Amino acid sequence: FFGSGLTLPSMEDVTQQALPETCARSRAKSSHRDGWLELGQLPSWEVFDLVEAFYAKYHDRMLKLLERERGRWFEDVEETGCRPGSVIAKEISRRFESEGIFLTAVHASQSDDASLDYPVTGPRFYVSVIPAAMRRGPAPPPPADAASILWPDAKEAWITEVGSS
Repeated sequence: FFGSGLTLPSMEDVTQQALPETCARSRAKSSHRDGWLELGQLPSWEVFDLVEAFYAKYHDRMLKLLERERGRWFEDVEETGCRPGSVIAKEISRRFESEGIFLTAVHASQSDDASLDYPVTGPRFYVSVIPAAMRRGPAPPPPADAASILWPDAKEAWITEVGSS
């Protein structure tokens, strides 16, 4: 589904078919400026369909495993300096490896107020289905409305940092 350096249609070609120019650019700028954008509904794209299917199939099971291990979320943090949740994330990732799912614990959530007794409030877990997606081969290009949001100023869009097969 994904391949490093996948070339997509030029933005000029894409925006001709996309939302009206000013609306598309405004929405895209909002996404890049604010770090998020409410879509209302997902555009029709096989990549989104894959992610939604994995969510429907694995979310409850993974959440249950994380909750069951809540008491271990800070395991080895002081001893080895690892991130909160990383021990559990590795264990759970091993269980889902054959499915092409990878769980990681990224930098912990942290309070803006350092005077509080709990400056680190807990782990943040991210789930990736990139290994499963890569088994399927190259990803189809996104629909025009999604491409105009993802790459508002690009002449040629690239998907990067998804690894290689």
